[in-house]
Amino acid sequence: MQHDLKGRVALITGGARGIGQACAVVLAQCGAEIAVCDLLPIGETVGKTKDLKRRCLGKQVDVTHRNELKRFVEEALAFFSKIDTLVTCAAICPNGYVPNREP
Repeated sequence: MQHDLKGRVALITGGARGIGQACAVVLAQCGAEIAVCDLLPIGETVGKTKDLKRRCLGKQVDVTHRNELKRFVEEALAFFSKIDTLVTCAAICPNGYVPNREP
């Protein structure tokens, strides 16, 4: 199912890989502009989004530091003038990478 999200802006945390990156790509495929951040380098996600001809603001941000996150949100608002959707995929798994864990 294809949704038309043209004119919408999605802000995604934890977007460098996995579910967060997939959300950024799918939302961009549906026409949304993307603001994406992660503690990890974010270049791959930004590239995939821009390959879809969508505007993208990407930044390396530690969301556990309130001021860093606040600055990123302010930058996104200045760049896009609004945020319509928030996708929070930033997470910490202290026991290692989830696919490698025993149930």
